[in-house]
Amino acid sequence: DSGNPNPGNGGALTKGSFTSNAVTVVWTKGSDTVTPQASLQYSVYFSLSANMNTVDQIERSGTQGVPYTTNIDFAPVVRLTPDTKYYFNVIVRDGNGNKSSYNRLTACTRKPSGNIPPKC
Repeated sequence: DSGNPNPGNGGALTKGSFTSNAVTVVWTKGSDTVTPQASLQYSVYFSLSANMNTVDQIERSGTQGVPYTTNIDFAPVVRLTPDTKYYFNVIVRDGNGNKSSYNRLTACTRKPSGNIPPKC
């Protein structure tokens, strides 16, 4: 055991609802050998660059869109730019401060009109 929490479902992230200025990121809750699942914390980051594959890269290059929150499996990232490609990732943190990352998700916000598909 590395001491780090394990992202759920192999670290897969999916896109939930999205608008011209928000994307909801969805994941399966992680697990840990010491911290109960209901006590694990999650934070969602976003970036305009595909440089968010490890905890270090995410914290260095990403913008925290959702602060660490206990016992969640989805979160909307708001105040995004319409018709823009974003990269998202989630960090799971246990009670000892150990962290692991999920797998990066690419998603686009809608055009302002809402009915026109995004460019990506």
